[in-house]
Amino acid sequence: MKNWKKHWKTLLGILAAIAVVAIGLLVLRHQKTLSEADDFTQVVSVQRGDLVASITPTGAVTARQRIVLRFDVIKAELIELLVKAGQKVKEGD
Repeated sequence: MKNWKKHWKTLLGILAAIAVVAIGLLVLRHQKTLSEADDFTQVVSVQRGDLVASITPTGAVTARQRIVLRFDVIKAELIELLVKAGQKVKEGD
């Protein structure tokens, strides 16, 4: 019992040192988390205007179903075709 009374100050000092180290590690971890969050933050000055957001996706768009359309045009005779398949045309071309 007497040894306990003699060493209580030493134990208290060790516990205080452990607490200081633990708090220091928590502060360092919190600062690291804040600096990582800053990488994703963009600061700009406020201006009046339209809000515009855009994305640039990659990949291809495909249809779930594909249907071939065929028309019966026996009544009209095609004399000349001035465009190629896939070519864009305007009204009147």
